[in-house]
Amino acid sequence: MKFAIMAGGQGTRFWPLSRERRPKQFLAIAGQRTMLQETVCRLSPLARPDDVYVVCGRQYVELVRNQLPELGPQQLVVEPVPRNTAPRIGLAALH
Repeated sequence: MKFAIMAGGQGTRFWPLSRERRPKQFLAIAGQRTMLQETVCRLSPLARPDDVYVVCGRQYVELVRNQLPELGPQQLVVEPVPRNTAPRIGLAALH
């Protein structure tokens, strides 16, 4: 089974903690790890590392790579244009 983590949102509901350049998924809210890192950690009992994919916009590619250096290039799905959840799921399914 493959797992897709949606990490493309801007996190506007977490303002003022989150900003456009650093939305909530890239913040450490409850501990040392960011929400994205926590999500990957929680998937570890269920998924092999190469079965985890992260879907994000171009503006967040470097943040994802910095926070998840173990993620292979094929596991990072970059959406060409932000289009919300359903298109992200479709794009992830193509990988």
